[in-house]
This record gives sequence, C-alpha cells and structure tokens, in this order.
Amino acid sequence: MMSDRSARIIIVCEDTQQHVFARRVLMKLGVPNHDLHWENAPRGMSDAKQWIREKGLPAEWAAFNGYCRKNSKNRRVLFVVSDADEKTAEQRIVDLAAQCNPTPGIEDHVCFVVPKWAIETWFKFLRGEPSDEGSKITRSDKYPCARDCWDDADRLAMLCEGGSLPANAPASLRSTCERFAKIRKQLR
Repeated sequence: MMSDRSARIIIVCEDTQQHVFARRVLMKLGVPNHDLHWENAPRGMSDAKQWIREKGLPAEWAAFNGYCRKNSKNRRVLFVVSDADEKTAEQRIVDLAAQCNPTPGIEDHVCFVVPKWAIETWFKFLRGEPSDEGSKITRSDKYPCARDCWDDADRLAMLCEGGSLPANAPASLRSTCERFAKIRKQLR
C-alpha cells in the first residue's frame, strides 16, 4: 500500500462518496491533486468499516509510519474517513486509532474524519437543510453521482478556512473542522 510515494496525503475511506468529498475539500484547502492518493474499500464489500479496521487502515498506517520514520514527517498526512454509525465520532476515532500499531500520537499527522451516521448528514447541513446527526440517512438523501457533493465540499472548505462554521453545525463536523485546521498547518 501507500503505492504513490510522492503523495503528501493518503486518504483511506469506506467508499467513493467519502473519497470524492475528502479529495475536493483538500483541493479547496490548497492541496494539489497530484499530492493525493487514496484507498477505498473494495466494491461489493458488505462491510466497508470492517475493511478499514482490518486491512485498509493497518496497512496504510504501517506504510505511512515506516515512510515517516525514514523520511521527514513534514507535510505528510494520513486521512481516515469512516462513519461513526451508532457510536460517537470520538468513540469511532479511538477504535480506529487502536487498529494502528503503534497507536498514532498527535505528532503523527493522522486526521480522522468521522461523520455520525453518514457523510450525507453533513451534506444536508451544508445545503442549509434540516440535519440531525442522530437520524439515519435514507437512499433519497444520497447523491446519484459522487461529484454532486462538490458544492458541499467547497462550502465546508470555505467555512473551515474562515473559521466561520455556524454554531448549529453537527458536532462531528465541527470537530472535523478543528482537525482540518491542525492539518492545514502541517501542509504549508
């Protein structure tokens, strides 16, 4: 894994929608497309979270951590995108970090992006629609094409960059914006 050694940011995510959203936000925050590499759960997997926990994250973390031990950690980030579902975002982050050996520390430049039930909850909020992190998303809440989220990603990048996320933003989105702020410093 981590096949693109020139990539500054490795994105590990459950699906194409998460990948497209994360990629677009990062590009809007100034990361060039050629600096990004991603690994999605293979199509047709019944449990993408299981793939992240058991295969995707441990393998990418091992490659990322090994590379950073031999080279400068500066300007390299491992992005992990996974839904929290029935857990809180913080509980999911702890669970994900526990899959890494050794567990990443604050100096390791790992950014966990964890929406509560699904990233579509964030899309609804970013479009100005009523959004409840405690409610599951229905099929009608999903975009027909992953790229349809670009306006939402652009809006989030602008809000995070300007530090102007509204007070009623979902808690998991607010904490992700805070993590983006820390990572942006690393990327410059």
